Amino acid sequence: MTYFGMPFGMWTMFAGSFQKQLTVVFGYDVDTAKTITKKATCTTNGTKTFKCACGDAYEETIKATGHLHKETRNKKEATETTEGYTGDIYCKDCNTLLEKGKTIPKLEETVDKDAPIIQAGSVQGYAGDEVTIPVTIKQNSGIAGFSYDVNYDSSKL
Repeated sequence: MTYFGMPFGMWTMFAGSFQKQLTVVFGYDVDTAKTITKKATCTTNGTKTFKCACGDAYEETIKATGHLHKETRNKKEATETTEGYTGDIYCKDCNTLLEKGKTIPKLEETVDKDAPIIQAGSVQGYAGDEVTIPVTIKQNSGIAGFSYDVNYDSSKL
């Protein structure tokens, strides 16, 4: 294929300088002569129109962008008492649901069934009395070195 006696490969090689010549000779300026006549969206192609000072014009297709900006909605962490949800994936640009989330099963109880059980007894006393609270530790399989904090609600004293 030749244009004005020059092989096409030569045209592509000199395209930049040829474009400058067109600007100077014919008043064609690729930067100011192009107009996006139809903007590309996530799913539809757009159109870019090039116009020359001589009145000629041609169009190029702008490919659809695809779903570029995604976000997760309705995500919920699973707990020991409630199921979770991975969340739905949406396109932020066109608000299309791209992927439905999945249910996350409840977490298993994290209580160690073999852990020591601490039971504090109940005592009654009066203001200013010193009381001793009986504490029983069950299932202590010989593990030493435990320390325990005792917390109380002073409003109930």
